[in-house]
Amino acid sequence: MTLGADFFYTPTIRQADSLSVFVSFDFGNKTNAIALSRQMAVNSQDQFGNTKAGYCRVVLHQAGNAPTPPPSADYVPLPLCQVKRSDFSAAEMADEVAEPGRGLDVSKFGGIPGWLQDDIFFQPRYDYALQLSEYDIRRLSPAHEGIFRGGMGYLYIDNNAKKLSTPAEGGYFFIQFT
Repeated sequence: MTLGADFFYTPTIRQADSLSVFVSFDFGNKTNAIALSRQMAVNSQDQFGNTKAGYCRVVLHQAGNAPTPPPSADYVPLPLCQVKRSDFSAAEMADEVAEPGRGLDVSKFGGIPGWLQDDIFFQPRYDYALQLSEYDIRRLSPAHEGIFRGGMGYLYIDNNAKKLSTPAEGGYFFIQFT
């Protein structure tokens, strides 16, 4: 997933930069795929070290216009799509804030994280940006089924991202599943 500066409501990254999330997954071997998913999961605070294991990377980089490489055995990109933001309905907003610290467990930008397991706490330097449901990924690309073990991916961005020299680590991405 790559997000440009225009994706965010407020200036989060420089206009000339992009933020890309890279996830490891073995599409050829379901056993390895499940093992990789466990390596990028943070289902409780004591698993936070998994965010530094390298199975998921959030890279702040200069925006480019090079064509996407073709799919291969080691690279299976999601189909190019445009994400459209929409406001919560009144019912969704009520559900979003109904239980303190628990947001909706759907793909969404901003709001309150909808944790599938324990709440995860970050240093104040990182801000919750979005969560992405595997269900929505599977709708775009059935080949990506299992990438989050049926769960949710969470993106936290370094709130100093627009001041960082590129390329740089731009935040954290991890999954939770039940």
